[in-house]
Amino acid sequence: GALNFVAVRLIRFYPLLFLGLSLGALRLAGDALIGNGDRNPAFWLGQAPQFFFLPVAPFTANTLFPFNPPAWSLFAELLINIAFVLAWPRLGVKALLAIVLAGAASVAAVAFWFHGLSVGWGWGNIAALFARVTFGFPAGVLLYRLYQKGWRAPRTWSAVLLVVLAAIMFVPVPPPLHALWDTAFVLVVSPLCVWLGTAAVNSPVGEVLAKLSGRLSYAVYAIHYPLIGLLFGLDWKFTHIAAHQPWVAAFLLTIGVLLAAWLADAYFDAPTRRLLTQAWFKGRPRPTAPALVGGIDDSGRAE
Repeated sequence: GALNFVAVRLIRFYPLLFLGLSLGALRLAGDALIGNGDRNPAFWLGQAPQFFFLPVAPFTANTLFPFNPPAWSLFAELLINIAFVLAWPRLGVKALLAIVLAGAASVAAVAFWFHGLSVGWGWGNIAALFARVTFGFPAGVLLYRLYQKGWRAPRTWSAVLLVVLAAIMFVPVPPPLHALWDTAFVLVVSPLCVWLGTAAVNSPVGEVLAKLSGRLSYAVYAIHYPLIGLLFGLDWKFTHIAAHQPWVAAFLLTIGVLLAAWLADAYFDAPTRRLLTQAWFKGRPRPTAPALVGGIDDSGRAE
């Protein structure tokens, strides 16, 4: 049912969203205490909608989620999940293809309007939010439907895919080409990576790393921005590593974010989702697929 589906998605999203927002609030509060931030009570009251998974009002800030700016994409994903479950009975392959093509045209238009696709996070570029999610999410569903119908990718070593992807990301792109490059990456490279990834072959070590990175990916995304802000603030106050040894600082930040993501996933997200799942489905029929219950199977074990 639609209500259960939306509840399951909220259970999956919210704990780490809450943690990321809390870290962001702590960072901004620290800035305010040392005189570099806003101490106006009206500002802090205006931030409350974020904790209800809603963007702040445009007169409060240009950023949709000031405490944790990357949360704009989680908000977009929640919206498209709701639209998806409501439209599910009418979403055949042809309908999905039409939506994906419309989304692709929207992405291209937004990219050339804003001279790139690093947009969607603020009220001034919110049109990009709808364009990006209207392509990305349905494209993923379409790829899965085609996979079910037998459109299988050739077998490829995952290490080769990762090296090629990293090389593409390090290509220096002059500003006049940003719109064209971003459009090509989103519309061609990303779906191709997903499709090829469905048949990628891992070594035993690669399999362990793939499972670990897959498990940590959402936690990294949900908390990295405010956590890096906090760590930079502490470094500026006490150690000054970033100013004198930027590569060392980058390495330490990476290790710190990964460790924090592992702790958040294991000791906060999984237990919280387990409790929320048990509370929501108490007295209700539970879905049979473990992945649909926020990654918690019937024994309460985090998948």
